[in-house]
Amino acid sequence: MRTFYICYNCGHSWFTHRDNKGKSICPHCHRKDILPLEVYENIRAELLRLSPQNPGVPSLLTTLGVILQNLGIRFKPISTLKLAAKLIKDIEGVHP
Repeated sequence: MRTFYICYNCGHSWFTHRDNKGKSICPHCHRKDILPLEVYENIRAELLRLSPQNPGVPSLLTTLGVILQNLGIRFKPISTLKLAAKLIKDIEGVHP
């Protein structure tokens, strides 16, 4: 089954080829900083739900840490920061 991925390093999104069982890389920037779009959207929605109306960066980072822990997702620190930066950028459009 093909999966729709998003790269939180460059923002590129794509479908995997056929039954891609292994860890994919972004075809645009060739990094492994990717998540299935469904997982990314679930994290984003949960972050919006748990954050106050005008979230600050420390609040968002703490909330993101709890969400990732609950999902059992573990990244290297730099990947976590890249994901947080992309989520904060997306959420700024929701909370101007």
